Amino acid sequence: MLRPKVGRQLRIVGGAEAVGRSAGERDFAERGRGSRLSAHLHRPTPPADRDEVLAEYARLSAAYPDEVPCSPSWTLYGIRPDEMEFWEAGPDRIHTRVSFRREAGGWQTEYLWP
Repeated sequence: MLRPKVGRQLRIVGGAEAVGRSAGERDFAERGRGSRLSAHLHRPTPPADRDEVLAEYARLSAAYPDEVPCSPSWTLYGIRPDEMEFWEAGPDRIHTRVSFRREAGGWQTEYLWP
């Protein structure tokens, strides 16, 4: 069995909130064309038929041959972290784990062990 040479994880705990329409539009513009087109396909309910979704995607692609406008429902969220934990796999399960917690005076760092 092949094992990955590097194993890393990041866990973030904190509050998420929308960062504003202009930041969302900038984020949208940086995405690939297919991603921007498919953002217009999202609906509150699941699609009834895959063929209908593909037809709508083709219609949108033809309607916007150059620039794809930002979907009205597109929202960019940011996270204000209160806690972060970094984990990196080590040989023989001797891993590196470091926790950072926001406190009144700044960030508290703690090394954790499995």
